[in-house]
Amino acid sequence: MHRLFCTLLVLSLLFLPATVMASSSGVTQRSTLTSAGCGTGTCHGAQPSSAVSVRLAQAVEGRVTVAPGSTTTLTVVVSHASQKAAGVNISVATALNGNMAAGTLAPAGLGSGLRASQGQLTHSFPKTMANGEARFEFTWKAPSEEGTYFLHAVGNTVNSNGVPSGDFWAWLEPIEIVVSGTNSVNEAAFVHGAAQIAPLPAHGEVTISVPVTAGEPLSVQIMDATGSVVRSEQTRSNTDHFVYVWDGRTSSGEAAPSGTYTVAVINGRRIQTGRAVIMR
Repeated sequence: MHRLFCTLLVLSLLFLPATVMASSSGVTQRSTLTSAGCGTGTCHGAQPSSAVSVRLAQAVEGRVTVAPGSTTTLTVVVSHASQKAAGVNISVATALNGNMAAGTLAPAGLGSGLRASQGQLTHSFPKTMANGEARFEFTWKAPSEEGTYFLHAVGNTVNSNGVPSGDFWAWLEPIEIVVSGTNSVNEAAFVHGAAQIAPLPAHGEVTISVPVTAGEPLSVQIMDATGSVVRSEQTRSNTDHFVYVWDGRTSSGEAAPSGTYTVAVINGRRIQTGRAVIMR
């Protein structure tokens, strides 16, 4: 009887299904367009899905510009209309679809849902989606050398049924990070206008007013004196006059220190800028 049991056990192990490679705590080396993405083996589907969108909230026309040696807070947003949670793998490389890391990535606090691994970031647990999206906030410390680097990311959305079936993923179109001593918005490429800023100086809230076209997408970026983006939001205006109230805090929720800040409202090819002064 014992020999028969052992024989049956060996046979059952031989015919077990292939190991599922999915991990609720994330994996690295999947962010570039030339990698396997989230589709290795029987993980989450062999091909990326058009139902998933992955974007960098701070990018303007596929690009972000920061100052050498600066630390910038960035946010990768993973969207799907009906999935329950999402995860990511994020990297910054010296070349497009390259594997040599550039700068230093770090989670932006405990609520980011991210952990550092092998010079990259990945989710520490599936992050619950709200209004069809999950936001992963992190920081990137730029190299001291000027140049162009490339941010890669892949996002996976899950239905939380405990198995890979029904999960969908997609890559982020690689983002250029330009490390330059110039302002973190590439202003030369835009038609310029002036934003109205009040009060000046401010001890807390700052109100920014600009004329716009109703319904068009807008990007609001607030930069410190080094050119690093400390706050960035994507929004729309229901009228032809856009009013944005900055609460004087960074993207991580911390109070922005005293100093002078550049405020930029970008719509299409038009950029409207002004100076805000915070005094604590």
